[in-house]
Amino acid sequence: MEKAGTVVLGIDPGTRRTGYGIIRDAPERVIAQGVIHLKEKTPLEERLRLLHQEAVRLIKDHRPDAIAVEQPFVGKGRGSSIAIGQAQAVIMLSAASYGVPVWKYSPSEVKLAVTGHGHATKEQVMQMTRVLLKEDVQEEDAADALAAALCHLDKQRAKVALGPENPGIGQLADTVELGPDPRAPKKRAGLL
Repeated sequence: MEKAGTVVLGIDPGTRRTGYGIIRDAPERVIAQGVIHLKEKTPLEERLRLLHQEAVRLIKDHRPDAIAVEQPFVGKGRGSSIAIGQAQAVIMLSAASYGVPVWKYSPSEVKLAVTGHGHATKEQVMQMTRVLLKEDVQEEDAADALAAALCHLDKQRAKVALGPENPGIGQLADTVELGPDPRAPKKRAGLL
């Protein structure tokens, strides 16, 4: 269990815009939020270096107990997913360099934790982040990062509530039989 007053740095990674939000738990309050802007015309390796530099600054300045990173949404396109994955790797490297654990959450997990709906729009995430944190959040990337931090705190509370004798959150999902996914391609007779 994370102690009261836990500081979580939420990150919405990107190679042009990386949102960040830092929350102190018990009760939740925003310490800092914003967006790291990286110029698109700057070579990728330089943007990644600058992102690392800013991530290290945030870690040194705010000393988070955990970092919650929203994982890339693969449906955006292969090229952008790879670039977001590179930005995510830079954040993970920055965290590992300072011994800060990183927790990764899918976009649907983050949306579900904040809005109660795993397919919420960015506008809904921003609005609920404002309501939950009583904070004027102006940029979508910052709202997504704050939502990732809230998701992490929510998951940690759920793990504590389940107790050590119960399955963890990830294991719990594996024990529920949901049936076939209606969006999955249909199997044809005679094919494996």
